[in-house]
Amino acid sequence: MDATELSLAAGFARRVCEGFAKVKDPRVVGRCDHLLMDILSITILAVLCGADDWPEVEEFGKRRESWLKEFLELPSGIPSHDTFQRVFEALDRKQFAECLFGFTQAMHAATGGTLVAIDGKTLRASGRKKTGLANLHLVTAWATESGLTLGQVACEDKSNEITAIPQLLRLLELKDCTVTIDAMGCQTAIAEQIRRRKATIFSVSRGISRGFRRRCRNWLRRQSTMISRVLRKRKSPAATTVTGGRSIGLAWPWAFRKTTRNAPAGRISAVSSL
Repeated sequence: MDATELSLAAGFARRVCEGFAKVKDPRVVGRCDHLLMDILSITILAVLCGADDWPEVEEFGKRRESWLKEFLELPSGIPSHDTFQRVFEALDRKQFAECLFGFTQAMHAATGGTLVAIDGKTLRASGRKKTGLANLHLVTAWATESGLTLGQVACEDKSNEITAIPQLLRLLELKDCTVTIDAMGCQTAIAEQIRRRKATIFSVSRGISRGFRRRCRNWLRRQSTMISRVLRKRKSPAATTVTGGRSIGLAWPWAFRKTTRNAPAGRISAVSSL
């Protein structure tokens, strides 16, 4: 490991210690062979590298033990998979989740991510018919550039996403970010909450309101006309693209007259400036 890699690894370990400092060690003091921060650091690194269960976390640690010793203490070597499992089962879940949210937010900011996608999905085969346990439905905030899950909130089913999304937004740092959301989250209260966090919302209206869809279409037409005039004055080559009725970017779907006439109903996009 060269000096640069060692510095980055040491910085990561320091960030883990700072980010998870509030997590209390549930074990008996003086009777532990492994440090809590070593266990957390190895687990986070293993998960980032694709580990799906505790034996894989242990295997990751053992294969990279010499590298991990460069920046972790590891007084008793790599913990067993049973130790990883027992420690995480004993941790305060709420406390750990809050620290994990903060840690992923810091990683998201460090990588310069600005696009956050919010969507709800049902986990396949997560329910049990015999016990009456319903499938787990999660609303997730996904950082597309860095590939990080910034936060998750569980809800009973898709119809409850409207109440879960505001809870998730309160956990996130969204300043100067662009938040994409589907029609389920196309609510005035949710849009206002995102705007108060100094972020931009990009949502879709699927025929929820004809009046709202008409206002979106008119607003986008006015914007396209204004852009066309500015580009003509500057004699920009892009002016032909605008006047020709073709979209100049993903932020302007169906924004121009030619494409707006042929656009399917309910496929008008709205931004926070509305």
